[in-house]
Amino acid sequence: MQNAREAQALEEATPGEAPGTVARVLRSAAQYLERHGWIQGAYYDATSGSFTPPACLVGAIGMVCYGGPVDAPAQHFDDPGFLDFEEAVLHLDRYLLAEDGSESYEFNDARGRRVEDVCRVLRDAASRSADELIDALRAIDAKNADMAAIAALLTPCGIWGETATAVPSQGGDVE
Repeated sequence: MQNAREAQALEEATPGEAPGTVARVLRSAAQYLERHGWIQGAYYDATSGSFTPPACLVGAIGMVCYGGPVDAPAQHFDDPGFLDFEEAVLHLDRYLLAEDGSESYEFNDARGRRVEDVCRVLRDAASRSADELIDALRAIDAKNADMAAIAALLTPCGIWGETATAVPSQGGDVE
């Protein structure tokens, strides 16, 4: 009974969340990590001797999309689950870039990271629409452009800057 409810919860999408497959994959990856364990620095724990080994963030998405551990999940172009994998990782990376300034591999392997952090991010990303994340990234990009323009105005120039060139004075020799 519990498994049936969990499966139904994974399938049900709420308005404004990621597209159906992406949301389901991300929520299922969080559930996989809670059940089988989480690691850093590798896709899967090769020493576990299990078909469902502890996995990293991307490895858990791979387990959901491919049905088992695979070497380099992002390189399985011909696998039927590749498009779901790629779409889920892209959506997660958009979320992480907008919310954390990182991407999935970097986020997973950050010092001090916990499985609770990873599962929370997977579920939060599943609850956000792609359009919302793209809009957030556009706003960040615009803000970064504004900051770059301000930084250019504050960059030393003339005799204080590294790019200063000799300018002849009004009435004398140029040194």
